[in-house]
Amino acid sequence: MPAHGGQPLQYTASADLGSVRIRVRRARKIAQSTSSGRGKTARIQASPRVCILSVQGVAVLLFFPGRHVVQAVVEIPIPGRALLATGDATPSERELPTLPAFVAGPENRLVEVAVRSLLANVDRHYNPIHLYGPPGSGKSHLAHGLARVWKSRLHRSIVCTSAREFARGLAEAIQTKTTNDFTAPYRTAALLVLEDIDALQGRDAAQQELIAIVDALADAGRRILVTARTEPGRLTGMKPRLRGRLNQGLVVRLAPPGRDARATIVGQLARLRGLQLTEEAADVLADCVAGTVPDLDEALRGLSTERRAPFGPIDREDVRRYLKRNSAPTRPSIRQVAAVVARHFSVSVGDLRSPSRRRAAVCARGVAMYLARNLTGLSLQRIGKYFGGRDHTTVSHGCRRTEERIETEPEIREALIDLQQRLAC
Repeated sequence: MPAHGGQPLQYTASADLGSVRIRVRRARKIAQSTSSGRGKTARIQASPRVCILSVQGVAVLLFFPGRHVVQAVVEIPIPGRALLATGDATPSERELPTLPAFVAGPENRLVEVAVRSLLANVDRHYNPIHLYGPPGSGKSHLAHGLARVWKSRLHRSIVCTSAREFARGLAEAIQTKTTNDFTAPYRTAALLVLEDIDALQGRDAAQQELIAIVDALADAGRRILVTARTEPGRLTGMKPRLRGRLNQGLVVRLAPPGRDARATIVGQLARLRGLQLTEEAADVLADCVAGTVPDLDEALRGLSTERRAPFGPIDREDVRRYLKRNSAPTRPSIRQVAAVVARHFSVSVGDLRSPSRRRAAVCARGVAMYLARNLTGLSLQRIGKYFGGRDHTTVSHGCRRTEERIETEPEIREALIDLQQRLAC
């Protein structure tokens, strides 16, 4: 499997759980790739600090401590819809295409660990798996996609429902005195997927029953996956015992897709809708539509109906004209980014723009440059000019260093997600 610079690196591993493919885009320093036979460990070496490892047929990108880390967007082969529009949405708006893969940038690298743990049915101490994040971050995509893949590969029983449906069904069962019949499928499922567990806050009976179900499943070595808008510790309307159960497993925060992830998602959506899109057009959309999959899909649908030329690929100018006409979501200015980051890290904007090498200033400056690159659409040269007249290579290094810290330092990852949400308001 030769690796060519600038081309997507594709890895396929065949083992007992079937064929798994991970596509790595925009990878730097691609060196060589090696693989071994069926059922054995297979590795792709993309740099001295990263490899893709196959464990029982499930591929996972592994990062090692150090400064040289491959920065890439990974397509995890879990098909699904990011969000089903409701309310006043038209039928066409509700029919979002099913994406062939979940796109994970550096901001969502932990998703790979959850996928590997669940589909390989190993690392059972990662149980339950608690996925949380804002609307549109991909919780439903992963929950339903993982349930389908699990069932197709392992052929075992699954219960996939929402917390509201669970609470409603339990209330009816209590009234009709059929509680045991209602809970039996939950207690015997090989995998329980429960969406929007936040909805159980304040519902004591449902929580108490869920605690018993979770205990029964965990004791039997069965798997549990839940989604929520926040982490277990912040579910203040939950019983402490249930919060404790959720915290015992793997808690993964999902962030909205970053700039490089958005570019890959645009390509997926364009192919699904039969649209030809130049790479420059995809880059402009990724730069200017700093939203979720539905936001990107809405822009593509608008482009397909409003573009001037009926034939040929959609180009950069088509995208710019569309965004100008339709008042795409306003991007934060670089001054706003600097002010919000400085406040978060308790430094001044002057520190960010100064030559100071104090650790706090360097860390905050790197985060500010990273956010400016992802959210403002400015060139590296203009970002460097704002931050004290630094050249574009210094800005690029600062962004790479921040991406590395996302992988190794949870507090930086959490800070970036909070800052992105604040700047999007």
